[in-house]
Amino acid sequence: MSKKLLYFGKDQVYFNSLRNRIDQDGFSDEFELISMFFDEDSDKNFITTIVSEIASLNAQIILIDFSIDKDKVSLLARHLRLTLDPKETSLVGLLNQVEPDSEESSTKEANDNSIKKDFLQASLTHIPIIHYKGTSLGQIIFDSTYLFDGDAAFRPAYATFKNFKRELSAKYFSSITHILNDHLIIESSLNFDEEAIIELESDFLVHLNNKHVKVERKSTQLLQTKFSKRYRLSMDVIEQTKPDDVVLGAQENIEENKEKYNLVDKTVFNHYINSLDRTGQSKKVKLLLVQDGLEVLQQMEQSLSELPYLIRYQTSFRKNMKVVSNFRPHLIGVEFGEKINDIKELIKLIKEIEDYDPVINIFNTDLSGASLREELDYKFIMTHQSSINLELLLNMLEIYDKKYGNFDPATADPLVDEGESPFLVYALNPMSRIKLHLDIVLTSISEHEITFLCSEELPERGVLILEDPIKMYVTIQKPVEKLENERGMNHYFGLINGITTLELQKLRQHVNDMFLAEKRQKELEEKEAFAKLNKDKASGEGEAEQSDQD
Repeated sequence: MSKKLLYFGKDQVYFNSLRNRIDQDGFSDEFELISMFFDEDSDKNFITTIVSEIASLNAQIILIDFSIDKDKVSLLARHLRLTLDPKETSLVGLLNQVEPDSEESSTKEANDNSIKKDFLQASLTHIPIIHYKGTSLGQIIFDSTYLFDGDAAFRPAYATFKNFKRELSAKYFSSITHILNDHLIIESSLNFDEEAIIELESDFLVHLNNKHVKVERKSTQLLQTKFSKRYRLSMDVIEQTKPDDVVLGAQENIEENKEKYNLVDKTVFNHYINSLDRTGQSKKVKLLLVQDGLEVLQQMEQSLSELPYLIRYQTSFRKNMKVVSNFRPHLIGVEFGEKINDIKELIKLIKEIEDYDPVINIFNTDLSGASLREELDYKFIMTHQSSINLELLLNMLEIYDKKYGNFDPATADPLVDEGESPFLVYALNPMSRIKLHLDIVLTSISEHEITFLCSEELPERGVLILEDPIKMYVTIQKPVEKLENERGMNHYFGLINGITTLELQKLRQHVNDMFLAEKRQKELEEKEAFAKLNKDKASGEGEAEQSDQD
């Protein structure tokens, strides 16, 4: 049975080239190419309509073309990532590639800035792989297949330089989720201890770029992104002392530290934060929808942004049960098509969360609410014979909001202090993107893959940025072949992506140069060894001749 490869966009020329390459490259028996073309006149329910249609296609690989309406497509990509099971579907972003005809500096700089901006917007969706349209079809299919089944992925032929060690400084994509006066809340998969001082990089928030901040406290509760840890960061890196508390040498140490660290100008930064538009940040009541084909989304009469509630949806609990503990929905609407064991797991998770009792609406079942409440030992269960009824759930949200909507969700956040009013940074806002420093040791490299050592525990699909030998993005994946840990560090495998054809040529040349340098080194060592052997032989013959004369 062939896999479905879906192209979503409006580039008919590129789609035709995909179809031709599938036939020419021998993929026609393995993949069925289908398309869904972007409609310029799509209605305001574009996102929910398209997500529902795409979910019903059951495509294994979805190519999302970001060269069209970037705002809409970015939102669609994020919703698909939150909705579809990553073990069954791979999402790959596609970007246009415009490379300059000359190396004239102004043209090249403008082109680099355009590429950088396009890639930043696509990367905010957290889809794991992003390629430019010049990338070979074989490489796209390999990456896409590797994401959910590395053993089944057919690797294109290319040379890999192995068995060496090169220390590199990498950057790890992370996210700002809230901004407060003098503090940030970020999410990342990197592990930092409290009181640790870290350096941030930001392409958007110039007030924070290359600035040092201190980890004040951390948590794993209320995660809003794909990352596993949350941190409250303080801009007060250096402990200030009162004049009465100053002891001999303390003030001098503070001055020394001021030279050591690049500090945030809190006055300027807080002025900027207080000027931000907080419109739309008052939504508090949340709904989670779980349905196999997400047909419920066809019932949407308003766009999600127009609704006064926060709504998330996914095709099953098997994909992501943690959405419940992270998102903390007040109402959950689920089809009984979900396995009863999954619902039991859901209720087990809910009971582990203190002061959390969402109302679970189970649809498409003849079982009574009383029987399920008794069987599942959870009193907040309602049952319905019909399929998921969105109007019913929205009416319940309205009642809930009127009765309980005056609560402040920040008070339940262990990283927000009483009285603070954090500015919520939405996932697709460029200011959410930050990069954190990470040391790695490169152990192999090809034009499309690397392996590296790192002391951090890094999750699959995490993204690194490397600047050496070229600027490239690396998506971490589980290796097919076992990699041995070394020197107390974990050994990782990564797929190189986010590079243009020109950059690919530079990387390919770099790998070739490494092989050539190794060959020359071996030839030099052999030459030196041969010269030494001749010298030793000549020396031995001279000693023998002297011995005969004696």
